[in-house]
Amino acid sequence: MVLSRSLHVVANGQQEEPLPRYGLGGSFAGQRLEEGSGGDICTTLHLPDGTSSELVVGVVRRATGRQRKGGPRVPIPPELAAQYVADVVVMTTLREVDEGVDVNALVDELHALARKTARDVHAWRTREMIIDGEVVAGREWEYAGIWAVYHLTEELILYVIAPAALRLGAVELIALKSDDVRPSRRPEE
Repeated sequence: MVLSRSLHVVANGQQEEPLPRYGLGGSFAGQRLEEGSGGDICTTLHLPDGTSSELVVGVVRRATGRQRKGGPRVPIPPELAAQYVADVVVMTTLREVDEGVDVNALVDELHALARKTARDVHAWRTREMIIDGEVVAGREWEYAGIWAVYHLTEELILYVIAPAALRLGAVELIALKSDDVRPSRRPEE
Protein backbone atom coordinates (compact mmCIF):
# COMPACT_ATOMS: atom_id res chain seq x y z
CA MET A 1 0.00 0.00 0.00
CA VAL A 2 1.44 3.37 -1.01
CA LEU A 3 0.25 4.98 2.24
CA SER A 4 2.63 2.94 4.36
CA ARG A 5 5.74 4.35 2.72
CA SER A 6 7.64 6.72 4.91
CA LEU A 7 7.58 10.44 4.19
CA HIS A 8 10.86 11.62 5.61
CA VAL A 9 13.47 14.32 5.59
CA VAL A 10 16.33 13.39 3.28
CA ALA A 11 19.78 13.11 4.89
CA ASN A 12 20.68 16.73 4.04
CA GLY A 13 17.56 17.88 5.91
CA GLN A 14 16.21 19.81 2.91
CA GLN A 15 13.66 17.66 1.10
CA GLU A 16 10.80 15.31 1.83
CA GLU A 17 9.25 12.81 -0.49
CA PRO A 18 6.53 14.41 -2.62
CA LEU A 19 2.94 13.75 -1.64
CA PRO A 20 1.23 10.97 -3.55
CA ARG A 21 -1.69 12.03 -5.77
CA TYR A 22 -4.92 10.13 -5.13
CA GLY A 23 -8.14 9.92 -7.07
CA LEU A 24 -11.43 8.09 -7.13
CA GLY A 25 -11.17 4.50 -8.24
CA GLY A 26 -13.81 1.84 -8.58
CA SER A 27 -16.54 2.78 -10.99
CA PHE A 28 -15.52 6.45 -11.45
CA ALA A 29 -16.01 7.56 -15.04
CA GLY A 30 -15.01 11.07 -15.99
CA GLN A 31 -12.06 13.40 -16.01
CA ARG A 32 -9.43 14.02 -13.37
CA LEU A 33 -7.76 17.42 -13.36
CA GLU A 34 -4.77 18.55 -11.36
CA GLU A 35 -6.28 21.17 -9.09
CA GLY A 36 -3.35 22.01 -6.89
CA SER A 37 -0.16 20.78 -5.35
CA GLY A 38 2.50 22.15 -3.12
CA GLY A 39 4.76 20.99 -0.34
CA ASP A 40 2.01 19.83 1.99
CA ILE A 41 -1.14 19.53 -0.15
CA CYS A 42 -2.17 17.84 -3.37
CA THR A 43 -5.73 18.03 -4.78
CA THR A 44 -7.35 16.43 -7.80
CA LEU A 45 -10.62 17.71 -9.24
CA HIS A 46 -12.97 15.00 -10.54
CA LEU A 47 -15.60 15.80 -13.18
CA PRO A 48 -17.94 12.79 -13.41
CA ASP A 49 -19.41 12.01 -16.81
CA GLY A 50 -23.04 13.12 -17.20
CA THR A 51 -23.03 15.85 -14.55
CA SER A 52 -21.70 19.35 -14.09
CA SER A 53 -20.84 18.67 -10.45
CA GLU A 54 -17.32 18.35 -9.08
CA LEU A 55 -15.65 16.16 -6.49
CA VAL A 56 -12.28 16.95 -4.96
CA VAL A 57 -9.85 14.36 -3.65
CA GLY A 58 -7.16 15.83 -1.44
CA VAL A 59 -4.01 14.62 0.24
CA VAL A 60 -2.52 16.76 3.00
CA ARG A 61 0.68 16.15 4.91
CA ARG A 62 -0.53 15.57 8.46
CA ALA A 63 2.85 15.83 10.11
CA THR A 64 3.72 19.50 10.34
CA GLY A 65 5.67 20.41 13.45
CA ARG A 66 9.09 19.38 14.62
CA GLN A 67 10.04 18.80 18.25
CA ARG A 68 13.59 19.92 17.50
CA LYS A 69 15.35 21.57 14.59
CA GLY A 70 16.15 19.01 11.90
CA GLY A 71 14.14 16.34 13.70
CA PRO A 72 11.25 14.36 12.25
CA ARG A 73 7.89 16.00 11.81
CA VAL A 74 5.23 15.34 14.43
CA PRO A 75 1.68 14.45 13.31
CA ILE A 76 -1.09 16.84 14.26
CA PRO A 77 -3.73 15.33 16.56
CA PRO A 78 -6.81 13.71 15.00
CA GLU A 79 -9.02 16.59 16.20
CA LEU A 80 -6.95 19.12 14.21
CA ALA A 81 -7.08 16.85 11.16
CA ALA A 82 -10.88 16.73 11.48
CA GLN A 83 -10.92 20.52 11.84
CA TYR A 84 -8.92 20.87 8.61
CA VAL A 85 -11.49 18.78 6.70
CA ALA A 86 -14.41 20.59 8.37
CA ASP A 87 -12.84 23.94 7.40
CA VAL A 88 -12.63 22.83 3.76
CA VAL A 89 -16.31 21.84 3.85
CA VAL A 90 -17.64 25.00 5.48
CA MET A 91 -15.47 27.30 3.37
CA THR A 92 -16.90 25.65 0.24
CA THR A 93 -20.23 27.22 1.18
CA LEU A 94 -18.75 30.70 0.67
CA ARG A 95 -19.10 30.27 -3.08
CA GLU A 96 -22.76 31.23 -2.78
CA VAL A 97 -22.76 34.24 -0.44
CA ASP A 98 -25.32 36.95 -1.08
CA GLU A 99 -24.07 40.43 -1.88
CA GLY A 100 -24.03 42.65 1.19
CA VAL A 101 -23.18 39.82 3.60
CA ASP A 102 -20.23 40.57 5.92
CA VAL A 103 -17.91 37.86 4.59
CA ASN A 104 -15.30 38.40 7.35
CA ALA A 105 -17.89 37.79 10.08
CA LEU A 106 -19.21 34.78 8.16
CA VAL A 107 -15.69 33.32 7.85
CA ASP A 108 -15.21 33.67 11.62
CA GLU A 109 -18.53 31.89 12.21
CA LEU A 110 -17.61 29.10 9.78
CA HIS A 111 -14.20 28.56 11.40
CA ALA A 112 -15.93 28.37 14.79
CA LEU A 113 -18.37 25.81 13.37
CA ALA A 114 -15.46 23.76 12.00
CA ARG A 115 -13.71 23.79 15.41
CA LYS A 116 -16.93 22.76 17.17
CA THR A 117 -17.62 20.01 14.62
CA ALA A 118 -14.09 18.63 14.90
CA ARG A 119 -14.59 18.11 18.64
CA ASP A 120 -18.10 16.65 18.31
CA VAL A 121 -17.72 12.88 18.09
CA HIS A 122 -21.40 12.56 17.16
CA ALA A 123 -21.11 14.90 14.15
CA TRP A 124 -18.80 12.48 12.32
CA ARG A 125 -19.97 9.03 11.29
CA THR A 126 -17.61 6.12 10.80
CA ARG A 127 -17.38 5.25 7.12
CA GLU A 128 -15.55 2.41 5.43
CA MET A 129 -13.15 3.48 2.70
CA ILE A 130 -10.93 1.51 0.36
CA ILE A 131 -7.48 2.99 -0.27
CA ASP A 132 -5.18 1.17 -2.68
CA GLY A 133 -7.29 -1.97 -2.21
CA GLU A 134 -7.11 -1.91 1.59
CA VAL A 135 -10.26 -1.40 3.67
CA VAL A 136 -9.75 1.37 6.24
CA ALA A 137 -11.91 3.32 8.68
CA GLY A 138 -12.87 6.79 7.59
CA ARG A 139 -15.09 9.51 9.00
CA GLU A 140 -17.80 11.45 7.17
CA TRP A 141 -19.80 14.62 7.75
CA GLU A 142 -22.28 16.72 5.82
CA TYR A 143 -22.95 20.45 6.09
CA ALA A 144 -25.14 22.73 3.95
CA GLY A 145 -25.32 20.24 1.08
CA ILE A 146 -21.56 19.49 1.08
CA TRP A 147 -20.35 15.99 1.99
CA ALA A 148 -16.89 15.02 3.18
CA VAL A 149 -15.15 11.79 4.08
CA TYR A 150 -11.56 11.41 5.26
CA HIS A 151 -9.00 8.92 6.53
CA LEU A 152 -5.86 9.54 8.59
CA THR A 153 -2.54 7.78 8.33
CA GLU A 154 0.44 8.63 10.50
CA GLU A 155 1.63 11.06 7.80
CA LEU A 156 -1.40 11.97 5.67
CA ILE A 157 -5.00 13.18 5.63
CA LEU A 158 -6.82 11.80 2.57
CA TYR A 159 -10.24 13.30 1.89
CA VAL A 160 -13.09 13.59 -0.60
CA ILE A 161 -15.33 16.69 -0.73
CA ALA A 162 -18.43 16.69 -2.93
CA PRO A 163 -22.00 17.92 -3.18
CA ALA A 164 -24.11 15.72 -0.89
CA ALA A 165 -26.13 14.64 -3.94
CA LEU A 166 -22.95 12.91 -5.18
CA ARG A 167 -22.26 11.06 -1.90
CA LEU A 168 -20.49 7.91 -2.95
CA GLY A 169 -21.91 4.50 -2.08
CA ALA A 170 -18.39 3.12 -1.89
CA VAL A 171 -15.40 5.39 -1.36
CA GLU A 172 -12.41 3.94 -3.19
CA LEU A 173 -9.21 5.92 -3.60
CA ILE A 174 -6.29 4.86 -5.74
CA ALA A 175 -2.80 6.27 -6.19
CA LEU A 176 -2.68 8.06 -9.53
CA LYS A 177 0.13 8.21 -12.05
CA SER A 178 0.88 11.48 -13.81
CA ASP A 179 -0.86 10.33 -17.02
CA ASP A 180 -4.10 9.67 -15.02
CA VAL A 181 -4.53 13.42 -14.46
CA ARG A 182 -4.91 16.26 -16.96
CA PRO A 183 -3.55 19.77 -16.44
CA SER A 184 -5.73 22.03 -14.31
CA ARG A 185 -7.64 23.77 -17.09
CA ARG A 186 -11.29 22.75 -17.23
CA PRO A 187 -12.70 21.18 -20.40
CA GLU A 188 -14.76 23.28 -22.80
CA GLU A 189 -18.52 22.99 -22.29
